[in-house]
Amino acid sequence: MQELIEVVLENISPEKIHPIIKDLLKKNENIIEIQCSEELDFLEKGKISGSDIMSFINLPDDACLYVKIRELKIDNVNIACVLLRLVKYGKQFDIDFNFDEKNTEDTGIKIFMEKMHGYTINLGEIYQIGHWFCGIEPASDKETRYFTDYEAGPLVLI
Repeated sequence: MQELIEVVLENISPEKIHPIIKDLLKKNENIIEIQCSEELDFLEKGKISGSDIMSFINLPDDACLYVKIRELKIDNVNIACVLLRLVKYGKQFDIDFNFDEKNTEDTGIKIFMEKMHGYTINLGEIYQIGHWFCGIEPASDKETRYFTDYEAGPLVLI
């Protein structure tokens, strides 16, 4: 059965947001659409700059930035049509992205999740992310997670 998969990166420091977004997007040409819950003028339509991210960070209220991207590449596996969200609540920032399992290349879910876990650990370590996890959406449900931080499960991949 195909599921909607969600990856969540929590407690990101403001100065790490733009580098993480750049890392996930790889290039601005990968962006299909950008929307923001608050009024925010982007410098260049369909692209995100460091100034755009700073404008988002400095918004006075809680906000959410939605970026639909053509593909996300995870260790030689392409995931088509990914929705990335940057969420600001108070002075805290999270990034999550979700995608339909059927939009991944046919590597098998076990191999794919091993790659996704490695990729997410790498992001967490490089950008000093406070907490990360992945599961069937909503990934906040601990019973349907593929991994939490460095630990696998409880969804066991056989």
